[in-house]
Parts: sequence; C-alpha cells; structure tokens
Amino acid sequence: FIACYACMVLAIIYHTYKIAREYFGKEGEVAAWQRRLFWVAATFYPGGFLFMWAPENLLCPNHPAVMRSLNLHAWFHVATTISPCCYVIFMTAHREQLRARRFRHRVWGGLFVVGIEPADKDS
Repeated sequence: FIACYACMVLAIIYHTYKIAREYFGKEGEVAAWQRRLFWVAATFYPGGFLFMWAPENLLCPNHPAVMRSLNLHAWFHVATTISPCCYVIFMTAHREQLRARRFRHRVWGGLFVVGIEPADKDS
C-alpha cells in the first residue's frame, strides 16, 4: 500500500512539474508565486513522509520517549496539509490564467489564497 501511495504522489508531482515548468524563467509576481507554491507542494509532502513519518515509525519502538517529545507525527500532518493546499492554489491560479480571468495571489490571515475577480456579466 505504501509503495503504491508513494508512486501516486510522485506521479502527481511529476505531472504538476510539467505544468510548473511554464513558470520557470519567467519574470513577474504571478510566476514567482507559482514557483513558490509548486516547490512547497512538491517538497513538503514527500519531505514530511521521509523526514517525519518514516523516522518516527522506524525509531519509535526503540526510542519512544524521544519520539514522543519530537511530535513528528503531528509535524507530518502539518506538512502534509500545507502541501495539498499549495497544490490546489497553484492549480487554481493556473486554471484561471488559462481561462484568461484576472486573479491575484494573496496572503490572507496567514494563509495563501487566490483572489479571483468576478466574470463580466456580458461573458
């Protein structure tokens, strides 16, 4: 199960990378936001697995007090929540760009969001 799940995560990252390449080397606020969102989404999920979940599960039987004090499982959930949120924002902004709708990346209440302007009534 874990190997299958990991393959699916890597496939999503690969296909998203193919989209994200469009923003590499481009100037401007949108491209900079999209690059940041992609890298956070692409690294936090596998990084949380490799550096938080796996060590906790491997080391907890031998060092339970240390593992409890580090709270790696909780940090794993934080990282794997941030990653899909950044992915959704990245893809939403990309979709709106393809639809030629005006949007703006924002930080609202400490969270990344995409502000999309309403479509004209005539369209």
